Order: sequence, then C-alpha cells, then structure tokens
Amino acid sequence: MKHVQRFSLAIAALSVAALLVGSATPAAADNGDCSQPVSSGPNPVATDCLYILRTAVGLLTCTPTCICDLNDSGGNPNATDSLSCLNAAVGVPNLLNCDCPVSTTTTTTGGTTTTTTVDGGTTTTTTGGTTTTTIGGGGGACPDTVELTVFAGAGEECTSNGDCEVGTCDSGFGRCATVTSLDTGFTGISHDADINHRQKALADLACAASAAPCGECDVTGVNTGNGDCRCADDNAAICDQPFAADADDCGGAICNCYLGPPLPLSAGNTPACVVNRLANDISGTLDVDVGSSATTVNLRSIVYLPNNVFVPCPYCDGDTTAGDGVKDGTCVGGGSPNLGDPCDAGASNTSFPAPGGNGSSLDCFPDPGTNISGAGLQIDLDLSTGAQSLTSGVACGFPPVVVEQCACGECSGNDNIPCTNNTDCTAAGAGNCQNPGGGAARPSKCAGNLICNDVGGGEGECDEGPTDQYCDAIVRANGEGFVSCLSQGDCDVIAGSGNCTLLSTRECFLSTIESSGTADPDYPVGTSTFCITRTSSSPTIDTVAGLPGPGRVINQGKTVKYCGGVGGDVYAANTGCP
Repeated sequence: MKHVQRFSLAIAALSVAALLVGSATPAAADNGDCSQPVSSGPNPVATDCLYILRTAVGLLTCTPTCICDLNDSGGNPNATDSLSCLNAAVGVPNLLNCDCPVSTTTTTTGGTTTTTTVDGGTTTTTTGGTTTTTIGGGGGACPDTVELTVFAGAGEECTSNGDCEVGTCDSGFGRCATVTSLDTGFTGISHDADINHRQKALADLACAASAAPCGECDVTGVNTGNGDCRCADDNAAICDQPFAADADDCGGAICNCYLGPPLPLSAGNTPACVVNRLANDISGTLDVDVGSSATTVNLRSIVYLPNNVFVPCPYCDGDTTAGDGVKDGTCVGGGSPNLGDPCDAGASNTSFPAPGGNGSSLDCFPDPGTNISGAGLQIDLDLSTGAQSLTSGVACGFPPVVVEQCACGECSGNDNIPCTNNTDCTAAGAGNCQNPGGGAARPSKCAGNLICNDVGGGEGECDEGPTDQYCDAIVRANGEGFVSCLSQGDCDVIAGSGNCTLLSTRECFLSTIESSGTADPDYPVGTSTFCITRTSSSPTIDTVAGLPGPGRVINQGKTVKYCGGVGGDVYAANTGCP
C-alpha cells in the first residue's frame, strides 16, 4: 500500500511541477546526465521526472540506470528519485547526485589518436582534434513514422517454426498460426474469420523527446506513403491529401483513406466483401520503446454482397511483389469495375478466393451495385495493446415475455449509430440505446438452455449446440469449413466441395466480452471490442452474422519505426536511430 501511495503522490507532484518548470533556475544537467533520461535542455523537466517514476514502477528502463538514480543509492530508481528530479527542475540546488561511471579509452592508429570518454549516458569522442558528443541512451534521434504490418491467423505455408516470422507452424493445416482473429455478430456463425495477411498501415509520429529513449509519442495521423489513400471517384488513383479535396491527384475529388485493401469474408453460405474506409484521421499514442499503444480508428465499413461464396472480393492475380508500387498483377473477380486492370496487391488473403487465396488490392474494387450498406457501417475502434471489455447491458430479446441482456444495440434516434449504453446515443443527439425490436439483437443463437460456456481465452461455446456442419473439401486456410450443409446433397450441388463431414459446435460471446493485447516494441498484439449496426438493406447478412451485435478483433503485428520516413534509419528501442 505504501508503494501505491508513493506512486499517487508522485503523480500529483508531477502535475503541479509541470506548471512551474520553465521559470525555474536552471540546474547543471544535459541529456544523458544525471536526472535527464529524456530532455536535452540545461535542466531536467517534468517529462524526465515522469520517466524516472515510470522506471521506478517497472514500466520503462533507464539506460544506464545511474541516470535515474539521483540519490546514488546504488539500486533501482524509486519515487524519491522522481521527486528529487522535480525539485531540481524548479531550482532546488544540490539534489543531483548520480554516480555514473566514467571510462576513458585511448587508441592510436597510424599516428592518429582517438580518445573516447563515457560518462553515464554521454559519450565524447575526440579524433585528431575533432570532438563528437553523443547524448542519451545511445543518443539516436526519435522516429517520425511508424509502419505496422498485421499477420493473418493462418499465414505462410510452413514445415517448422523456423519458417514463421511470427507465430508457430501449425502442422494441422501447414501454415504459420498467430493469435489474429475476427469475431463479428451475436450468432457465432461469423466468428473466427481471418484478416488479410501482411497488410500494412503507415502513420506519422511526434515525439516530445529529441533523443532516445523516446518513450511515448503521439500518433498524429495517416501517412500516405503506402498508397492506401485513393480518389473518391477513382479507386485506382493514389492521392496524398487525406480527407480533403485533392486538386492535383483527384481533380478536386475527396482523397479517401482506407484501412487496407478489400477484406473477403464468407460464412453461412453468405459471402461479403468489406471495404474499410476511414471516417476521419487516426490519433493516439505509441511508446516506441515499450511497444504499448492506444489508437482511435473510426471506420465506415462498406459491405458488398456478391453471389459467389468462394470469391467474395475481386482479387489481384499475378502480382510479383505486394506493395512495391508496381502494378504487374491483373484484377480478377465478378462484377468489379476494374476487371482486367493492372494492380499492385496491398496484402494477400490466404483463404479467398477459395481454395488457396490470392492478392487483395485497392486497385480492384467490388461491384458498386452490390453495396448493401450505403456510406458504410459505423464501426469505431479503440485499438490498444491493453485489456478491453464489452459488458452486456442493453435490454433485448422478446420483451415482456423474454427479456435478455445484449452487449450492443442501436440508437433510437439514428439506427446507423451502434451503442452499448444511452450515453453513446445522447452524446450524438440520437435518443437512447435500445434493441431494434422483434428479437433483432440477441445475446447468442445457442440452442436448448441458451448457456454460453467459457472455454478460455475469452472465447465462448454453446453448451447445447447447435452443431454446425460443413463441406470438407474447400475450406479456409486454417482448415475450418465455411460452406454450410445439412446433408450430403448440399455439398453435391457445389462441384468439388466434398462431403458434409466437418462438424463444429457453435461459438458465442460471453456476457462480458474480453480481449487482451500485448505490448512489444517489435511484435505487438493489438485488440479492440466494438459494436456493429445492421446493414441498411440486407436482412440476409444481418440474420446470418447477428447484427446489430458485438465484434472483437485481435491483430498480431510488427512495427518498424523510422527517422526521416519510410526507408530512413530504423529506430531501435531505447537506443534511437543511427
């Protein structure tokens, strides 16, 4: 308890000190010296002191440790060191007593003498009369761009774990398996879907620190360098003025940005192609050393209803290297306005077109005539590496005979806005959060006793079924079926789909939907729980998936941070860019 109290008091002191720093008498310090793990000015500031405090409770590391050990205790930094830093920042003298070792190395080569002195985090090198000083934990600069690559739950084909950059080789289906998963709707039929593989996203960063360790940086918006922003009137035309009229690239049309290329889905013999357009710019934070993040992504997901369960989206066939800017593939797939056009795949899908998958590209859009969601479903994601939950609190079912509790409803004043409580609706001036009526929203489609059992990992499974049946010859990349059947005859009418032998107990959401990410500077896991409204004109998809209803996504990712944009120097955690 004393540890918690000290932490709370230190936070309060930091809040006050932040108002004072700047008018204080400068202390004798510089970045990499005693009390300055972050800033580069003549004296420590509140950011340094907060960094020391976070180091004291194990959230960060100080390199070397002595920089944050202000009282020369010879141990790890503590809350007292943080408070001493605050006092030093506002001018209290004689508080900085770090005992960082000083070492000097002198070498002579061919008559040239080089002397290197290391004093804590500061390295001074003198060669032939020229002096270079490197400050901080390595002294490298802070990044300005982050590239996130997400990996599908079933990725590349493999024979051993060594074939997998992330995840492990699943011998059952012969692919690299990660924790990535997408669950949508309350029926459970659309759970365990997959995302596009090696899909990339770029964002700009602004770090308060000027040198490593850079710590928490602001995510300031979309970076257009990977070609995911396209003209509203021509999806094949790349633009660079996000969410605005782009005169030179689009002739004045709006430059829309997307969360990757079209996503093919198929469940319950109902295919769907989803184009995830960003409603506005992204924002959030990323700790580039720890790898923790929290980002707000507001989507307008446009849903298209094709007529082929094996080919939900047009695809980019024959592209040699995805995302290289070279359109050496060809758009294939029914109804696309881009059929036969050249394309560059932005990612691949390992399941669709089935079997085997292929490239997915913003150069290859679905048939606009199959749009069943108008301007798109409102899906607001708070993606983070932390824990997320969604609790059932919306009255649903068939009142007054059957009253249940659902995780999601829709606003009474605007059924395009999903909600978990009345506040979601009143904040938008859209009435109250309610069940649409007629049993449109349910907790699950479990049979019998309606019980959803917790089977671990936040996953639920219906206690008394139903047991879903699938044809066994054409399946997803993870080996799970998606062509539903009630008897062998259902498989016989679809040539090559095999036998009606695959069985699966129906999945369900628990009353509290939980998900947890993992912070990592290189390979983080991000997650979000959210609500989805009904489509505007397709009872088929609403019934099959269970909309309005909840959703959950877990993404295994890889981050690379750059100084000077993509292709520049790569940032190393706690060390910086070269």
